[in-house]
Amino acid sequence: MTTLPYHSDGIYRGLEAALYDLFWENADDDSEMTAATVDFLIEAARIASGNDSPRILEAGCGSGRILVPLLEKGADAVGIDESAPMIQKAIASVGAERAIKSSITTTPFDARSFDAVVAPGFTLMLVPDRVFDAFIVEASRLLAPSGIIIFDWFIPWDEIADDSLTADEDDWSPWQESKAIELPNGTLFELPTAHSATYEQRSRIDRLRQIVIRNQRFTVKDKSGKPLATEESIQNQRWFFPAELTARLAPHGLVIRDLVGDYEDNPAGDWNTVLTAVIGR
Repeated sequence: MTTLPYHSDGIYRGLEAALYDLFWENADDDSEMTAATVDFLIEAARIASGNDSPRILEAGCGSGRILVPLLEKGADAVGIDESAPMIQKAIASVGAERAIKSSITTTPFDARSFDAVVAPGFTLMLVPDRVFDAFIVEASRLLAPSGIIIFDWFIPWDEIADDSLTADEDDWSPWQESKAIELPNGTLFELPTAHSATYEQRSRIDRLRQIVIRNQRFTVKDKSGKPLATEESIQNQRWFFPAELTARLAPHGLVIRDLVGDYEDNPAGDWNTVLTAVIGR
């Protein structure tokens, strides 16, 4: 069995990149969230721009899970991502002009060239504060005068309330299997006998720094159930509250125009888990 190394930079690679789309395709609740996200993004961009085909940049587009339906719904959309295997998947779906390997903090685009810069899928929770701030600067540069920035994040209420979770490096929650799928023959070129895959996770929490640390484990098995390869990764998921976001945006001349909860409650309330901010000048 091959054991692939840990990584903690938030860039998908290895089994995580190879299995990402397959896990999403086999999860009904994930599909519903994707549809709600796409509808929200394109409607907000249309309202802000007054254009039925708004120019949208998706930061952290991955394999194109959001980018593809944005294009299908009429947006003039482009995606960027730092993960080579993920962006190659996106290029296969939308072409090299629509999917570009690039950092989210230094992009190859001209100033004021987008009606909306969006980072869905909790992308900005995975980056350190310095990258978050650099993204805000770059996104501001790219915005048309009436342009908006949109991104989402979640408040991990369950983990916050769980007294058994701490920041101690040895104090992980038990492993939990979150996803399990069967793999069609030949799905993974490098593992031709792969038959199934699982995704497990465990977590701990640093309440002071407002970070949930997730240890993720991806395993591919053959038809007998024997593991063929496994990969573990660490994700630091940073959450924040609206007042903190307001303070971080102010030095850049930006304000929160709308704060939506769970893609339907506007304004968001204390009961919402997923928050989406629409930001403008």
